[in-house]
Amino acid sequence: MRMDFERVAYMHRYAAVLGRGGLILGGGYVINFLVLPEVGEPPRLTFDIDTATRRATTKAEALKQVASLNQALIESGLAASLEVGGRRIYLGLLEHDIERDVLPFLLPLRIPVVSRWSGVPLWRFLASRGIELRYRDVEEAKRASVETLGVDEPKVDYLRVGISIALEPPVAEVRGLPVSDISWQLSLKLREKLLRPVAEGRVVAEAHDMVKALLDLRAVDWYNLREGAECRAVEAAIRQAAQVAADFWQSHHYLLVRKRYPTPQDVALRVWKSLKQRLNC
Repeated sequence: MRMDFERVAYMHRYAAVLGRGGLILGGGYVINFLVLPEVGEPPRLTFDIDTATRRATTKAEALKQVASLNQALIESGLAASLEVGGRRIYLGLLEHDIERDVLPFLLPLRIPVVSRWSGVPLWRFLASRGIELRYRDVEEAKRASVETLGVDEPKVDYLRVGISIALEPPVAEVRGLPVSDISWQLSLKLREKLLRPVAEGRVVAEAHDMVKALLDLRAVDWYNLREGAECRAVEAAIRQAAQVAADFWQSHHYLLVRKRYPTPQDVALRVWKSLKQRLNC
């Protein structure tokens, strides 16, 4: 759990800069770390930051915005540089994740950050970028890591950030940050992540997304839905999501949730009770 909470701490700091820099925060990060804890509900642990541009744009234009965001990260002190082997390496800046760039409407980014418990050793990260450390450099890095981080093997892990360039979500504000309207997000999760997979016979293929949507829909107690849905279809989809959740329930992502809800069926009953009221079932 230490490594999970370390990532979450990083996410909060980076999300604040991204929001101030003009991106709209959304997805699991907002619901689980900004909304649910405020009302006493345990979050599922998620380690991606979903964002969107305010207006539809191109990836080329979005990458220009990334350059401005990186300048803001430097000014905020979140980014750092290392002089190693005659080269300067930057950590804590947004990078275009080219290998994951497969969807036309999503710009995938990553942020290499120094961590204590997750990721790869710093020297292996540097080697992947063509920099080989001498033995004495490794020993010096270990000593510095003990002094600053409390561990003798500094690691580098990636935070993942996605920028939707076509979504144009309605915007609200949570904790002073611009976010996709929560009611809109919940309606989208109900329609696209629960009802659609069942209607299209894709429950097995999209099982994990259904489980995450089921957990996020706990927030309907505090937010209205923006659209209606057929009650029997919703009840059936919730039941199926609870059934497939058994394959994922022991994941560390759901550790905090399991303390409140021992089984997926407990969550399903809770969510269905709330949705029945919202949908006037």
